Amino acid sequence: MSVDYDDARSLNPFFARNTSPPWGQRLGAVLTVLGLGGTSPSLDVFADAVYDWETANALPNPNGILDQNAWAAMEPASRICVEHPPIPLSWLAPVGDSVLDAIDAVEVPMSGAIPLGAGLPSVVRIPVPGSGNLAIEFFPRNFKGKSTSTLFIQNMKGNKTLRLDYGFNKTTGTVDYHWNQKGTHAKFGIADHTTVGKAGQIIYKGAKYFRYAGRALVVLGAAIDVVHVVQSSNPLRTATAKVTAWALAAAGCKSVGYLGAAGGTAIQPGLGTAAGGVAGCIVGGIGGYYGGERVGEVVYDWAEGTIFTQLDRIVP
Repeated sequence: MSVDYDDARSLNPFFARNTSPPWGQRLGAVLTVLGLGGTSPSLDVFADAVYDWETANALPNPNGILDQNAWAAMEPASRICVEHPPIPLSWLAPVGDSVLDAIDAVEVPMSGAIPLGAGLPSVVRIPVPGSGNLAIEFFPRNFKGKSTSTLFIQNMKGNKTLRLDYGFNKTTGTVDYHWNQKGTHAKFGIADHTTVGKAGQIIYKGAKYFRYAGRALVVLGAAIDVVHVVQSSNPLRTATAKVTAWALAAAGCKSVGYLGAAGGTAIQPGLGTAAGGVAGCIVGGIGGYYGGERVGEVVYDWAEGTIFTQLDRIVP
């Protein structure tokens, strides 16, 4: 395992604001935990320090990125007092008291629909019709080590998979973007090591960042909805609506994603399958959220306004 500096340069500034709580709020403590206290490290130096800390603390798949999982492990150690404020970092703007500060300033009605719907494909298995339980995902199943692939159409066990990869291709004898497959040729007609061209390169790179950013969007959606519940004049009604919204958002993501994957496969098996499934999941997730929110409100209002009268007991 090693640091992917391209990933680290893009994702560490992102996660500084979008973990829960944002680790950028405790920058001085984080730098102290990493052995960088009193310094102003570059992105690469910071990534190296995170990687060393992950390795020293036996975190799985160390990669130099202080994402939500790594931060959850580090956060208890960051609850310390730092003598001096951290030296400003050129790559990180100051983070406010809370990631919700911006939410509080929004004057329109708050809803986690958009961030949740946009992020759902990164956490939901999007089923592919007629494939024998294959689904679109962004992380491998039952794989040890760090995969060089970023997009997977795989079964639950991970022993049947079509994955979008970048590396040496033994068929072409070059380093390129290509499909690797095991047990999926009959469904998609894609042979092992089939190159994917420019479109495949774009999808590979998009998936590389979306699989992390999507999860952060889901967390953001949850944070927005929590604030909405807390600030509501009727928290129980709002909470009921949000719970129903999230349930139907997940269901909508899967069902419309299923249809999108079918349509995408008809156009171009593999890349079309993934693009159609993800797009359908986003549309279905957002639509399911709004529909579920309305259903939750109606059910709550019905239950609250309904009076049940006791029937007279029939004496035999």
